[in-house]
This record gives sequence, structure tokens and C-alpha cells, in this order.
Amino acid sequence: MKFRTFIMTLTLFLVFFYLGISVISVATFKDTVKHAKESGLGEHYFITSSVAKDFQAVESRGGDLAGSLDSLLQPYGYLSGDKTTNLVLYKDGRIVYNNRQDLPLSSRFAEPPRDGSRLVSMEKADGRTYVAVSGKLPSPYASYTLVYRSNATDSIASWKKTKNTLFLAGSLLSVLLSASLLLLLNRLFKPLSLISQTSRRIASGAYDTRLPVNGHDELAEMAQSFNHMAEEIQHQMGELTAAAEKKQQFIDNFAHELRTPLTAIYGYAE
Repeated sequence: MKFRTFIMTLTLFLVFFYLGISVISVATFKDTVKHAKESGLGEHYFITSSVAKDFQAVESRGGDLAGSLDSLLQPYGYLSGDKTTNLVLYKDGRIVYNNRQDLPLSSRFAEPPRDGSRLVSMEKADGRTYVAVSGKLPSPYASYTLVYRSNATDSIASWKKTKNTLFLAGSLLSVLLSASLLLLLNRLFKPLSLISQTSRRIASGAYDTRLPVNGHDELAEMAQSFNHMAEEIQHQMGELTAAAEKKQQFIDNFAHELRTPLTAIYGYAE
């Protein structure tokens, strides 16, 4: 009984506990991804607005826009202070600038939604996790599509570290809880074990055996009730023993009184 209670209680706790950790981990991961995407969207909006103004400035000076793309876009590649940031510029579906030729880029980023919204997604490349944002430049440069990929590897790594810490702490807490639960069940089942032992002693004839009464809780009330029952059993057994002794005494006296006339009758019969 104690072992089954321990297993069932521990199993239920572990199921709900690790389910809670999993829910927290998933929620934290979604929040991390959401924050990374919002950061990427903000940086993409800043870059597209700034690039459009730079294009206007170059055209107002009568400069060659196509020949100025490298000098105009190169500073934005280090906007986040990370050299792994990827900046790609399309014009009419054709790449005209890419500061990271080593990173493959899906063709779906070349054509963002036509309603003016931006395409945002998480993707893996060169062993890192990136937030890729694709969107068109403001008018009159809507023929240009800017793809900005920021490195979100540190954020994901931080989430993984937090998740692993939660599960490690959960494992240590589970071990501590298992030991505490076992001690608690031993304490709770100890009165039942005493009752079982005392019952066996009473059944074997030790009617004066009693349970110790400690405290004023339900277990103490149960011990008092058990002791009262044992006293009643002892009293009833005492009465039955006394009645049996009287009956035996009556039979002995009756036999003694009957022996004398029977002896005389036996003599006459001889």
C-alpha cells in the first residue's frame, strides 16, 4: 500500500511538474522568437527608410545609383554590431547587392507580399539561427526588395541554457521530493503499522496491549478509539473467563456432590 501510494504520487507529480516546465519552456521560446522577429522588423524598417533617403540623396546629386550601392549599403551590414548580419538587395527579382555571398538565400524572399507587408521567418544557415525580414523599399523605389538577416543564435542559445537549467533544477527537485515523500509516507503509515502489530498481539492473547497516544490530531483520536476497543475486548474476555471459571467450578462441585451417592449406589449394586 505504501509503495503503491509512493509510486502513484511521485508519478503524478513528475508528470504535472515536467509538463509545467515544458509549457514554460515553449512559452519562453515563443517570446524569444517574437522578440527576435520584432527586433529584426525594427532594424529592417530603419534600414529601408534610411536606404530610400540615401537613394534620393544620390539621385539629387546626379550620381550613379547602381555604382553607389556598395558604399551606401555596406555600413548597414554592421548595424547590429555583428559581422554575421546579412544584407541583400533585389531589383526586379535580381540580386544587385549581397554582403554575404557564402550564405544561401531562398528565392521566396525576393518577392515579399504585394500588400506592402513584410515577410519574416526564422532560418538556419552556417550553423547559426537567423531572423530573415524581406520587404520593399518605400516609393519611388518599390522595385527594390531589401532582405535583412540578423543573427539570433545568442538569443536561442540563451533560451536553451534557461531550458536546460529548468530541467536540471527540476531533476534535483524531483530527487529531493522523492526522498521527502518517502519520509512522509513512512511517518503517515507508521501508526497503521503499529495498529497491525498491536492487533496481532491482542489476537494472540495479550489483551493489555495499547497504542501510544501522541498529540491531538486524527491519528491520536484513532489511537484512543483503538485503545477503547482493546479495553472493551479485554473486559469482555475477562467476563467470559470469569463465567467459564464459575461454570467449571459448578461442574466440579456438582461432580463432587454426585460422586458420594453414586458410590453408595455402586456399592449396593455390587
